[in-house]
Amino acid sequence: MQGPTVTPFPGVFITVVSIYLAGVLYLGWISSKKALNLNEFFVMGGSAGILLGGLGYFATQYSISTFLGVPGTIYNVGWAGLAVSVPTAAFSMLVPAALVGNHLVRLGKKHGFLTLPDYFADRYESKAIRVITAIAIIIFLIPYMGAQTIGAGTIFNTFTGWPYWVGVCIMGLGVTIYCFMGGIRGAMYTNITQGILMVITAVLTFWGAANLAGGVEAANKALLAADPKAFTMPGSPRAYMFYPFFLSNVMLWNLFAVGQPQLATKFFLMRDRRVLWGAVIASGIGMFLSVIFMYSAAVVGRVAVPGIPPKMTDWVVPTLVSKSLHPIIGSVLMAGVLAAGMSTIDSVIVAVSGAFARDLYQQAINPKADEKTVLNIAKVATLLVGIAATLIGIYRPGTIFQIILFVFGGLGINTILLVLGVRWKRANKYGALSGLIIGLISVIYFTKNPALTKGFHALIPAAIITLIVMVVVSLLTPPPSKEVIEKHFK
Repeated sequence: MQGPTVTPFPGVFITVVSIYLAGVLYLGWISSKKALNLNEFFVMGGSAGILLGGLGYFATQYSISTFLGVPGTIYNVGWAGLAVSVPTAAFSMLVPAALVGNHLVRLGKKHGFLTLPDYFADRYESKAIRVITAIAIIIFLIPYMGAQTIGAGTIFNTFTGWPYWVGVCIMGLGVTIYCFMGGIRGAMYTNITQGILMVITAVLTFWGAANLAGGVEAANKALLAADPKAFTMPGSPRAYMFYPFFLSNVMLWNLFAVGQPQLATKFFLMRDRRVLWGAVIASGIGMFLSVIFMYSAAVVGRVAVPGIPPKMTDWVVPTLVSKSLHPIIGSVLMAGVLAAGMSTIDSVIVAVSGAFARDLYQQAINPKADEKTVLNIAKVATLLVGIAATLIGIYRPGTIFQIILFVFGGLGINTILLVLGVRWKRANKYGALSGLIIGLISVIYFTKNPALTKGFHALIPAAIITLIVMVVVSLLTPPPSKEVIEKHFK
């Protein structure tokens, strides 16, 4: 798929990206020396400090969608598109940390939880919940990884003129290799570099867009004259930011994000609760700088690079960078966009390989399997999952933003089980299992019948149904065992 016409500079771009890929592969190789057991491979022994914890959370949540898909959408919406990003930057780690983070840090260290299904199975005394959540993780997160590789294909196509699929393969297989070597430690080490590069990319992209448009004030005057509705809700020319959609996304990214296993398990990695709150600050700074500058660049881009059609929104940022900045700077910034995708894929690959190896094989199929066997299965799963995600990226079933919203809806149901599991002693396996099954069915149903949601994301009514079912069923059935209450609440 060929994007908007730009002047490619393949030599410079390939050189910069090659150096970057060599660096992250080296970090993966270093990490492989410590990833010798399951605890290290999945949660790096619970040893993450403030920078690893904070930048790791930020870089995992803010995926390539933040740098390609969402700016492309905002390009066609206007300043109303920033309405979600500001509260998200402030609260998207703070809210999960306050609701469940303290407890997960403590419980992860005390009981050795490695995956989100690990916690669910123990809290709700149910192997069935472990299996269902593991299968849901596999089904929803592999397309999520594919969405990240879509961005790589777009970038390579724009900056080299190479076919789209080449970039997809380079990114997908590159991440797979360093995760295969180093597990979550490899992912977290690279996340520090990637997080810093993401912030630099956002700031310089805004600077380039503003210069190309003749300054922010000039861009705003030109945009106001051409389309005054771009300054008001719900936006223009694409009236996207209606209040139900706005409220849905604020809840999606600030509350329901913690239902994503690649984010929830970040709390198992942290050394202690002091690290947790330092990580909240570090993550918030990275998120704020990234969204404010990148999304503002998208609006200014309406004036700087006008005329990009709505179906080509994933090309907005690459086009903007290629036309406004020196080839070397542009190549570095596109490496930053690749970093956004890679920093999400790596944590997701580890989460999905954990669902295969830890939750399905070791805990459900072969409980007697030794640790070395399970670790080897996790590594094989890493390879297979990475290849599957790459194939999805080549097929490209939708835009990056569309895929992300679908995945967040499906796994957002986990948030209800997680919050009630941490905050309500009476929550039991019957309520959790009923709520989980009905919630997943509801998300799919409302996704297929969007008219029923009145503009809200499918997750919102599905989550309300899940909450009601879980509370009612828990109250009508026996409470959790005394052992569970002692283990999780004392």
